[in-house]
Amino acid sequence: MGHQRLSIMDLQGGHQLLVGPDGRSCLVTNDEICNHRRLREELGPERFMTGSDSEAALHVLLDDGPAGLIRLRGMFTLAYVGEAGSLQVARDTLG
Repeated sequence: MGHQRLSIMDLQGGHQLLVGPDGRSCLVTNDEICNHRRLREELGPERFMTGSDSEAALHVLLDDGPAGLIRLRGMFTLAYVGEAGSLQVARDTLG
């Protein structure tokens, strides 16, 4: 997957493609996840390698799969390849 990013948050560490810690899942997204700080606390801040709000979406998907999308508050479009190689494409409910 490929992505061109408008860098606003975490200019140094927020590059995409975001790859999960297992190396088999990945995410590309255009997003503004407004509740990413709260999600970081819920998910365990020690898991995060960047300050990017996009990484919160990755960890929600790793933990909850597509059902976790309801936890994301903000504007987003994303493509996520899970551990089993399945592709999920989603957008926020107002998108």
